[in-house]
Amino acid sequence: MAATLHNILNKGSESLANSRVAIDVTGHNISNAHTAGYSRQAVNLETKHPIDEGLHVFGDGARIQSIARVHDSFLEKQIRREVQTQSKHETLANGLKKLEDLFNPDLTSTIRDRFNSFGNAMREVANYPEEVSVRMNVIESGKALSQAFNSTHAGILQVQTDANEEIKQNTESLNQKLLEIASLNAQIREMGAGGLSDVNDLEDKRDKLIEEIVIVSLVCLLFLWKALKS
Repeated sequence: MAATLHNILNKGSESLANSRVAIDVTGHNISNAHTAGYSRQAVNLETKHPIDEGLHVFGDGARIQSIARVHDSFLEKQIRREVQTQSKHETLANGLKKLEDLFNPDLTSTIRDRFNSFGNAMREVANYPEEVSVRMNVIESGKALSQAFNSTHAGILQVQTDANEEIKQNTESLNQKLLEIASLNAQIREMGAGGLSDVNDLEDKRDKLIEEIVIVSLVCLLFLWKALKS
């Protein structure tokens, strides 16, 4: 008979083993509750193949099918797409804010103010061309306007230089992260082929690196560079 004491005890032992694994996974989830990029894991059980004994079919208990991440790949792709869009707009906004500061109306040395002063000086000299002080004011206003143009141009060049340096630094960071992803892919293939559940943690690390790459996307920085060049 299938339902012998040995079989009953064996099913009980397997059930306890399954429960122990589930408790271990739960403990792992609790330990990583505040770990950035961690995905909760769950134990998936499946019914073992039944035992055919004469005219009867007896259940043979359950076994662990897999330890999988509670992870929705579709939602993850959607989040990455939105994060990339947000990162692009934030990068552009930060870069344009630097340009805006160069033309801040609260400053007293902006091109607009200098140009207004130069225009006033020109009107004044048109009315009183014989006055030496008026003509000198035109010269000084012209110099101040020229200095304002030069200063603003230098500020724009500095913003471009800073953007290029940021692109360089992020490119180096992206290259490093891509190397880390390549290493993780090799480990995932190796460990996944052996059926080890630890591959879930490696997949979490890979997803986190991909997310970081999206946030500091080189495309966003190139967008900023093109905007500044234009």
